[in-house]
Amino acid sequence: MAFASSNKSRVLAGSFSYSCYSRGFSASTSVDMLEVSTLCDDAKAFIPGQETSTASFDLIHDAAQAAHADTWKTATKLPITYLPVGTAVDDDAFLFDSIRTEYSISTSVTGTVDATLSTQTTGDTGYGRCLSPLTAIPADTNGSSVDNGAASSTGAVAHLHVTAFSGLASDAIRIEHSTNNSTWTTLATFTTVTGATSQRLDITGTVNRYVRVVDDVTGTGSCTRLVALARR
Repeated sequence: MAFASSNKSRVLAGSFSYSCYSRGFSASTSVDMLEVSTLCDDAKAFIPGQETSTASFDLIHDAAQAAHADTWKTATKLPITYLPVGTAVDDDAFLFDSIRTEYSISTSVTGTVDATLSTQTTGDTGYGRCLSPLTAIPADTNGSSVDNGAASSTGAVAHLHVTAFSGLASDAIRIEHSTNNSTWTTLATFTTVTGATSQRLDITGTVNRYVRVVDDVTGTGSCTRLVALARR
């Protein structure tokens, strides 16, 4: 077994890393159970319905964190990526597309000023891998490959979080896939980055066994970004 300390966990929402403002992060996924019992049944019978998830940030109040939460209005969807054991390539990643439902602040005489940010996910929750950690990219880069062991045929979802962008004219970021870890083709392309931002991509069709991130940088400076992908 490979247990991990919780201080290795990281969580990003949109273009902001909440990791160093958080005491904790929690998420819960549930499936509606639809009753299909009839008069002929001696016991209740159910079939699975729709899946839903919620997520909550336990925060220490700070001006930067509060400012980002304020821009995350109720009607705004932002991608959340939660990495429970760290952000190394191939580490676990949970991918949510979330709407903020609540933001509250509390304080006491003997404590810190704390905040809670609660969200409701929309669409499915993806369990996948970190393709590239939160890293400053100053030049064209081919990332390390992630091996799924086999191809998959039902698409994927990918998240990009750009938390800082300086000096560059642009960074064109794409995900490539390969059958043999040698010959690569484009699987998905994010909108060209020109500043701090976030994106969620829905990918259809076959995803080959190996995947990686590629950056095509224009200008002098750096783009600090994290990329994760969850196969469906």
